[in-house]
Amino acid sequence: MLNPAAFGLLVSVIAFHTEQSWWGAFGDLPAWSALLLFVGGYLVTDRVRKFPQVFAFFGTTSSCSW
Repeated sequence: MLNPAAFGLLVSVIAFHTEQSWWGAFGDLPAWSALLLFVGGYLVTDRVRKFPQVFAFFGTTSSCSW
């Protein structure tokens, strides 16, 4: 099957000579915007009451990084 997102990345690399990263520009963010991102994520998670799912996700992904 064709993945439209991957195909779009391929076309952008060929057409515009861009470099793509799965992380995007997240590493280039200033500290205040990263803090804003985390506070917004906390507020959304609190609003929809999904903290158990968030903790389960981080618990399983951090233990699999060996």
